[in-house]
Amino acid sequence: TLNTSVSYIFSSNIIVDKSMETYIEGVSKDAEYINGWLENQQNILESVSRAIASNGEIDGDWIASLLKGQVSGRDQIMDLYAAFSNNDVFFASGYEFPKEIDVTQRGWYVSAKQNPDTAIITSPYTDVQTGEMVITVAKYGGKVDGQDLVLGADIYITTLTSVISEMDLSNNANAFLANGDGQIISHSLE
Repeated sequence: TLNTSVSYIFSSNIIVDKSMETYIEGVSKDAEYINGWLENQQNILESVSRAIASNGEIDGDWIASLLKGQVSGRDQIMDLYAAFSNNDVFFASGYEFPKEIDVTQRGWYVSAKQNPDTAIITSPYTDVQTGEMVITVAKYGGKVDGQDLVLGADIYITTLTSVISEMDLSNNANAFLANGDGQIISHSLE
């Protein structure tokens, strides 16, 4: 009986270890999916940043056309915009940013400038244009024509919910996306 008990405990530990290993592999795969999706948004911002920098000047019509081309066919992005420290802001949608608002004081602009080597993701907020809940993925783009450039992509919360709901989660698993402050932005139970 001692041998049987020891064998049972040993076998149980192996099964638990294998189950945990399988669970961790599944969670890692799900996290890679979300990280890949977010990296894709960041890559779009970096691509636009390089194009604007190579142009070397703040040409509003050219920038707006570039932004519009980048958003075309990408339903996940509500709007894409380039904001400069002289308060010039150009949107893919053609939206006119209110001149009385100082873009350099917006949270996404400040955070992106403070973290120039990485894209930032804001907490959810109500979008001024649509009244819908969005997050902004923003990236500092360097200096263009003597002005600081920050690029932003607004993404509907419903888009994030769709991305998470498309994930093939294992049984009894839930996915969620949280910002740097630990605030849950979206989860698979929505």
